[in-house]
Amino acid sequence: MANEKNVQAAETATVKTAAEILSETPRLFVKRVPSVDKHGRLYKTRDGRQCYGYMLPVKVGERETKVDFAPSDKGGYEVIDYLFDMCDEVEVILGEAERADSNGKVTTYDTYMFRGVTSDGKTVEFDVKPARKSDAGLLKMAITLGGV
Repeated sequence: MANEKNVQAAETATVKTAAEILSETPRLFVKRVPSVDKHGRLYKTRDGRQCYGYMLPVKVGERETKVDFAPSDKGGYEVIDYLFDMCDEVEVILGEAERADSNGKVTTYDTYMFRGVTSDGKTVEFDVKPARKSDAGLLKMAITLGGV
């Protein structure tokens, strides 16, 4: 009897897919913040350029926090800096993609991209990833709870 109730509850529950949640998400704009050490000194590259971090402010419950992003490879920081230099606003684009392995098993995964529009109207995009797994989870939680 208890098993039947659990089966009925599972059948009637409606769960939103990630694509449905993402379609309802407002536009998310990422901020570029200077990277500093524990003493407040700015980090610089070997050639003297300033280092930056890329964050999206979110609210989870009553707590204000941030989701950090990183390029998908080590050389990507320079490309993201070009993107921020060329564009007034940089938006985080969230999406889903699928890939199939050699056995035909399909895996769905999340995608993240920075997108900006230059002063002459051209759209520039670059693939990024959350800096840590916890950032990806925090972003999903904030989207679900409406804190973005």
